[in-house]
Amino acid sequence: VVVFPYMVTPLLVGRARSIAALDTAMDRDKYICVCAQHKAEDEDPDPEAMYDVGTVIKILQIIRTPDDTLKILVEGEARARIDEFIVGEEFTEVRVAYQDEAMNNLRTILVKIMSNLVWQTLDLLQAYLLALFTKIMRTKLLLSGKMMRME
Repeated sequence: VVVFPYMVTPLLVGRARSIAALDTAMDRDKYICVCAQHKAEDEDPDPEAMYDVGTVIKILQIIRTPDDTLKILVEGEARARIDEFIVGEEFTEVRVAYQDEAMNNLRTILVKIMSNLVWQTLDLLQAYLLALFTKIMRTKLLLSGKMMRME
């Protein structure tokens, strides 16, 4: 099964290395990169047997079955080029570069929005503090005027 960006699909996972990768992803950020392999019948493919373009997916749900396989529901987030395979004892990790321009544009837009929100919040805080300071000073002046009249 090939997962594409914005696609929600169930997957069955039975390989020990894949299950270990999913368990680690769930402990981290629930994201994982999946890619197809050149030969489907290869049960333990090495990096050379894998395509170097895949999809970064978010794990939405995991169900463990009695036969130690996993049924997972995933959503494709973005296409990714795999720059490096890092083969570990339990599973293989990858370093990726997003290929989806829309995703890169979205990140840029989100950073700009967040920056604008921070500046707007600082402006509001400054206006609030100035108004508060003005009220305190007026109250102080009023109180000092009343004190003078009382003497």
